[in-house]
Amino acid sequence: MLVPVPGCCLMIRREAILEAGWFPASPDPRQGLPRMLELILHLHGRARTGGAPFQMALVAEPVSYVPAPKTRDELHHQIDCDQSALRAALRHRKSIAAGMGAIGWGLHALVCGRVVRPLLETALYVLTAIGIAAGVVPIKAGVLVLLCTVVTGIVISMAAVVLRELAALRGSQPDQLVRLFWAAFPENLGYRQMRNLWLVSGFLKGKPR
Repeated sequence: MLVPVPGCCLMIRREAILEAGWFPASPDPRQGLPRMLELILHLHGRARTGGAPFQMALVAEPVSYVPAPKTRDELHHQIDCDQSALRAALRHRKSIAAGMGAIGWGLHALVCGRVVRPLLETALYVLTAIGIAAGVVPIKAGVLVLLCTVVTGIVISMAAVVLRELAALRGSQPDQLVRLFWAAFPENLGYRQMRNLWLVSGFLKGKPR
Protein backbone atom coordinates (compact mmCIF):
# COMPACT_ATOMS: atom_id res chain seq x y z
CA MET A 1 0.00 0.00 0.00
CA LEU A 2 1.35 3.44 -0.91
CA VAL A 3 -0.81 6.56 -0.79
CA PRO A 4 0.15 10.25 -0.70
CA VAL A 5 1.50 11.10 2.73
CA PRO A 6 1.12 14.75 3.81
CA GLY A 7 4.42 16.49 3.12
CA CYS A 8 5.85 13.88 0.75
CA CYS A 9 6.76 14.07 -2.94
CA LEU A 10 5.43 11.57 -5.47
CA MET A 11 7.36 10.47 -8.55
CA ILE A 12 5.12 8.64 -11.04
CA ARG A 13 5.92 7.40 -14.53
CA ARG A 14 4.16 9.46 -17.19
CA GLU A 15 3.11 6.30 -19.05
CA ALA A 16 1.32 4.99 -15.96
CA ILE A 17 -0.68 8.22 -15.63
CA LEU A 18 -1.63 8.15 -19.32
CA GLU A 19 -2.76 4.52 -19.10
CA ALA A 20 -4.87 5.37 -16.06
CA GLY A 21 -6.77 8.04 -18.00
CA TRP A 22 -4.76 11.11 -16.95
CA PHE A 23 -5.54 13.19 -13.89
CA PRO A 24 -9.12 13.14 -12.51
CA ALA A 25 -11.13 16.07 -13.83
CA SER A 26 -12.37 18.61 -11.28
CA PRO A 27 -14.94 21.41 -11.70
CA ASP A 28 -12.75 23.62 -9.52
CA PRO A 29 -9.16 24.07 -10.80
CA ARG A 30 -8.00 24.62 -7.22
CA GLN A 31 -9.00 21.04 -6.42
CA GLY A 32 -6.42 19.46 -8.75
CA LEU A 33 -3.93 18.53 -6.06
CA PRO A 34 -6.43 17.18 -3.53
CA ARG A 35 -7.72 14.75 -6.17
CA MET A 36 -4.26 13.23 -6.48
CA LEU A 37 -5.40 10.57 -4.00
CA GLU A 38 -7.95 9.34 -6.55
CA LEU A 39 -5.23 8.95 -9.17
CA ILE A 40 -3.01 6.95 -6.80
CA LEU A 41 -5.91 4.69 -5.83
CA HIS A 42 -6.76 4.18 -9.50
CA LEU A 43 -3.14 3.26 -10.29
CA HIS A 44 -3.16 0.75 -7.43
CA GLY A 45 -6.47 -0.72 -8.56
CA ARG A 46 -5.37 -1.08 -12.19
CA ALA A 47 -2.13 -2.76 -11.15
CA ARG A 48 -3.85 -5.18 -8.76
CA THR A 49 -6.63 -6.15 -11.19
CA GLY A 50 -4.36 -6.29 -14.27
CA GLY A 51 -2.25 -9.12 -12.92
CA ALA A 52 1.00 -7.73 -14.36
CA PRO A 53 3.94 -7.27 -11.95
CA PHE A 54 4.26 -3.74 -10.61
CA GLN A 55 6.30 -1.89 -8.04
CA MET A 56 5.64 1.10 -5.82
CA ALA A 57 8.43 2.06 -3.42
CA LEU A 58 8.88 4.53 -0.57
CA VAL A 59 12.25 6.28 -0.54
CA ALA A 60 13.13 7.92 2.78
CA GLU A 61 15.18 10.69 1.17
CA PRO A 62 14.38 14.43 1.00
CA VAL A 63 14.24 14.60 -2.81
CA SER A 64 11.49 17.20 -2.65
CA TYR A 65 8.99 18.23 -0.03
CA VAL A 66 6.02 20.45 0.66
CA PRO A 67 6.95 23.38 2.93
CA ALA A 68 5.61 22.96 6.45
CA PRO A 69 2.74 25.29 7.40
CA LYS A 70 3.97 28.37 9.22
CA THR A 71 0.66 29.62 10.57
CA ARG A 72 -2.44 28.09 12.12
CA ASP A 73 -4.52 29.05 9.08
CA GLU A 74 -2.08 27.35 6.70
CA LEU A 75 -2.18 24.17 8.79
CA HIS A 76 -5.98 24.27 8.90
CA HIS A 77 -6.12 24.70 5.13
CA GLN A 78 -3.73 21.79 4.57
CA ILE A 79 -5.89 19.50 6.73
CA ASP A 80 -8.97 20.66 4.83
CA CYS A 81 -7.27 19.74 1.54
CA ASP A 82 -6.34 16.27 2.82
CA GLN A 83 -9.86 15.63 4.06
CA SER A 84 -11.31 16.93 0.81
CA ALA A 85 -9.16 14.41 -1.08
CA LEU A 86 -10.38 11.57 1.11
CA ARG A 87 -14.02 12.56 0.72
CA ALA A 88 -13.63 12.89 -3.06
CA ALA A 89 -12.03 9.44 -3.26
CA LEU A 90 -14.94 7.92 -1.35
CA ARG A 91 -17.50 9.77 -3.47
CA HIS A 92 -15.91 8.58 -6.72
CA ARG A 93 -14.94 5.11 -5.48
CA LYS A 94 -17.07 3.42 -8.18
CA SER A 95 -14.94 5.03 -10.91
CA ILE A 96 -11.71 3.79 -9.29
CA ALA A 97 -10.39 0.44 -10.43
CA ALA A 98 -11.12 -2.15 -7.68
CA GLY A 99 -13.13 0.49 -5.78
CA MET A 100 -12.70 0.48 -2.00
CA GLY A 101 -10.32 -2.46 -2.33
CA ALA A 102 -7.85 -0.62 -4.57
CA ILE A 103 -5.25 -0.76 -1.79
CA GLY A 104 -6.71 -3.61 0.22
CA TRP A 105 -7.80 -2.33 3.61
CA GLY A 106 -5.74 0.83 3.20
CA LEU A 107 -8.64 3.13 2.27
CA HIS A 108 -10.73 1.73 5.10
CA ALA A 109 -7.83 2.46 7.47
CA LEU A 110 -7.64 6.04 6.20
CA VAL A 111 -11.35 6.54 6.89
CA CYS A 112 -11.03 5.04 10.37
CA GLY A 113 -7.92 7.04 11.25
CA ARG A 114 -8.91 10.39 9.74
CA VAL A 115 -12.70 10.41 10.18
CA VAL A 116 -14.07 7.76 12.55
CA ARG A 117 -11.39 8.04 15.27
CA PRO A 118 -11.44 11.86 15.62
CA LEU A 119 -15.26 11.84 15.51
CA LEU A 120 -15.55 9.20 18.25
CA GLU A 121 -12.83 10.82 20.34
CA THR A 122 -14.46 14.24 20.16
CA ALA A 123 -17.87 12.75 20.98
CA LEU A 124 -16.28 10.95 23.94
CA TYR A 125 -14.92 14.24 25.33
CA VAL A 126 -18.28 15.97 24.94
CA LEU A 127 -20.28 13.13 26.50
CA THR A 128 -17.80 12.82 29.36
CA ALA A 129 -18.03 16.56 30.09
CA ILE A 130 -21.83 16.41 30.01
CA GLY A 131 -21.78 13.34 32.26
CA ILE A 132 -19.51 15.05 34.81
CA ALA A 133 -21.69 18.19 34.78
CA ALA A 134 -24.81 16.07 35.29
CA GLY A 135 -23.18 14.09 38.07
CA VAL A 136 -23.52 10.81 36.18
CA VAL A 137 -19.81 10.33 35.45
CA PRO A 138 -17.28 10.55 38.33
CA ILE A 139 -14.52 13.11 37.92
CA LYS A 140 -11.89 10.38 38.26
CA ALA A 141 -13.46 8.52 35.33
CA GLY A 142 -13.39 11.71 33.27
CA VAL A 143 -9.71 12.22 34.02
CA LEU A 144 -9.07 8.60 33.10
CA VAL A 145 -10.76 9.12 29.71
CA LEU A 146 -8.53 12.13 29.02
CA LEU A 147 -5.39 10.30 30.13
CA CYS A 148 -6.17 7.26 27.97
CA THR A 149 -6.41 9.30 24.77
CA VAL A 150 -3.56 11.67 25.62
CA VAL A 151 -1.11 8.98 26.77
CA THR A 152 -1.90 6.85 23.71
CA GLY A 153 -1.20 9.84 21.47
CA ILE A 154 2.09 10.59 23.28
CA VAL A 155 3.25 7.00 22.86
CA ILE A 156 2.38 7.07 19.13
CA SER A 157 4.21 10.40 18.65
CA MET A 158 7.33 9.14 20.40
CA ALA A 159 7.21 5.88 18.45
CA ALA A 160 7.08 7.92 15.23
CA VAL A 161 10.29 9.71 16.25
CA VAL A 162 12.00 6.37 16.92
CA LEU A 163 10.85 4.94 13.57
CA ARG A 164 12.09 8.06 11.78
CA GLU A 165 15.52 7.60 13.35
CA LEU A 166 15.59 3.96 12.29
CA ALA A 167 14.60 4.83 8.70
CA ALA A 168 16.84 7.88 8.27
CA LEU A 169 20.30 7.37 6.84
CA ARG A 170 21.64 10.20 8.95
CA GLY A 171 20.58 10.34 12.59
CA SER A 172 19.37 13.48 14.34
CA GLN A 173 21.35 15.45 16.89
CA PRO A 174 20.73 14.42 20.53
CA ASP A 175 19.29 17.83 21.47
CA GLN A 176 16.91 17.65 18.50
CA LEU A 177 15.72 14.21 19.62
CA VAL A 178 15.06 15.53 23.11
CA ARG A 179 12.98 18.41 21.71
CA LEU A 180 11.01 16.02 19.50
CA PHE A 181 10.23 13.75 22.44
CA TRP A 182 9.14 16.66 24.64
CA ALA A 183 7.00 18.06 21.80
CA ALA A 184 4.79 14.96 22.08
CA PHE A 185 3.24 16.37 25.28
CA PRO A 186 1.84 19.71 23.99
CA GLU A 187 1.02 17.98 20.70
CA ASN A 188 -1.46 15.73 22.50
CA LEU A 189 -2.63 18.26 25.08
CA GLY A 190 -4.50 20.81 23.00
CA TYR A 191 -3.34 20.40 19.41
CA ARG A 192 -4.66 16.83 19.14
CA GLN A 193 -8.14 17.89 20.24
CA MET A 194 -8.16 20.91 17.91
CA ARG A 195 -6.93 18.76 15.00
CA ASN A 196 -9.74 16.28 15.64
CA LEU A 197 -12.26 19.08 15.12
CA TRP A 198 -10.48 20.17 11.93
CA LEU A 199 -10.45 16.59 10.58
CA VAL A 200 -14.18 16.13 11.18
CA SER A 201 -15.19 19.56 9.85
CA GLY A 202 -12.85 19.26 6.84
CA PHE A 203 -14.38 15.92 5.85
CA LEU A 204 -17.96 17.09 6.34
CA LYS A 205 -17.66 20.29 4.31
CA GLY A 206 -15.85 18.43 1.53
CA LYS A 207 -13.75 21.28 0.10
CA PRO A 208 -10.96 23.52 1.41
CA ARG A 209 -11.66 27.03 2.55
